[in-house]
Amino acid sequence: MKTFFLTQHFATVRLTLQLLLLGLLSACATLPEDYPKEESFAVPASAETPLGLTATAWVNSNDGLSGFFPMQSGSDALAARLRMIERAEVSLDAQYFLMKPDLAGHIFCQELLLAANRGVRVRFLLDDIFTKVRHEELFILDAHENIEVRLYNPVAKRGFFFLNFFGDFKRANRRMHNKSFTADSQLTIVGGRNIAAEYFDLNINTEFEDFDVLGVGKVATDVSATFDLFWNSRRSLPLEALDVEFTEAELDIVRQQMKREFDEAYTSVFAAAMENKIIKELIDTKDQLFAAES
Repeated sequence: MKTFFLTQHFATVRLTLQLLLLGLLSACATLPEDYPKEESFAVPASAETPLGLTATAWVNSNDGLSGFFPMQSGSDALAARLRMIERAEVSLDAQYFLMKPDLAGHIFCQELLLAANRGVRVRFLLDDIFTKVRHEELFILDAHENIEVRLYNPVAKRGFFFLNFFGDFKRANRRMHNKSFTADSQLTIVGGRNIAAEYFDLNINTEFEDFDVLGVGKVATDVSATFDLFWNSRRSLPLEALDVEFTEAELDIVRQQMKREFDEAYTSVFAAAMENKIIKELIDTKDQLFAAES
């Protein structure tokens, strides 16, 4: 008889837990995959821009082959991105798995804003799952008339995040691990680095190794085509789909914080990266530092 009552007790507890779990899952917040957005595509490469002159000179002198320059050093990788942003005149397409609200993230965001101020079209596609940067910072970028930010397959932050994730695990588990950065559809960087301090040797207490390749020629066109596929995917949502709002006063506070960090880092990080001799020769001149594809 005692065994019977224990069995009944555990059955009741199990049923209660199952009903509770179903109730929680039914209350999970979800985001639409069919949120309306406009398609856009990479700007056709032009030989009339500074980066176009560099790319054309390489291609013409190497029988149309793509060129590659390996970047094992984090400082080289940061310098290349910053130099490309500074030299871009038409477009910047950035696609990353994660970004952090640290020194690297703020430098990157500030430089994108400066490029947009010059009239450069910026498209920034970011996977949502491990990105730690605050939504306020992304909204600041997106508020610029020349910048659009999209999140790949975002998980709703309202309610319980983990319940939102596991409540629709089949969808939420589809992530975008691509990492590419393309300027004027002429030069592109692909590899393992995301936008965070440890990827660029900015964390002096951390030993961290990664690898990037700077490419020129047809490879930049190929990377741009892949970027467009993800950018126009039904899983890439504009920020408006998040149903999150910030006041202008809240955004201004974050703007000042970002600018203050950028100003403090100017001489110690940004200026040093921009004076990187190898990257300056590679991007600012037609010096033959690339290695042709075989």
